[in-house]
Amino acid sequence: MIGPVSRQPPTLANRLLSPEKPDMLALRTAIIEHTTADGVHYDWLIEDPRLPDPHAVNARLSTFRVPKPPTQWSTSNTLVIKALPPHRRAYLTWQGRVSGDRGRVRRIADGKCLTTLWSTDRIVLIVQMQGLSCNAELRRLGNNDWQACFTPRLRSAQAHPAGPAARDASMRCSVADR
Repeated sequence: MIGPVSRQPPTLANRLLSPEKPDMLALRTAIIEHTTADGVHYDWLIEDPRLPDPHAVNARLSTFRVPKPPTQWSTSNTLVIKALPPHRRAYLTWQGRVSGDRGRVRRIADGKCLTTLWSTDRIVLIVQMQGLSCNAELRRLGNNDWQACFTPRLRSAQAHPAGPAARDASMRCSVADR
């Protein structure tokens, strides 16, 4: 059984991603556009911080089906997304046909994210990918459905006229319970 997130020692990648919180583990993440006979959707792949070594070659990826591309996440503010079975790590870089006549995949973004909370009902991440820098808060609605709230990240504490406390408050998501 996979347990709660354990804090890993700081790494250079952590400090580069988040100098103000160097004890957080930087995880690889990617968005793949998945085209099937039913249309197009986006799979969001995230290294799973609950694993003993989320960077291991055989480590599976937490995966969510997202109805919109990441360029629309911040403008959508909230989306209902669906948890999928864990995907193979190869999908972080794989592009092309998917076996079993399951369509084609194309990687459209990749980057890093920091996990501030990962539990069975709530996940809070800081996401940095090409063209996307946001806070993401995911709350389980039931079964495999999650509500995801995306809030653009400000560049620095000075970017918010009222200072860091107001900046942090402005980044919180208000996710409606269903």
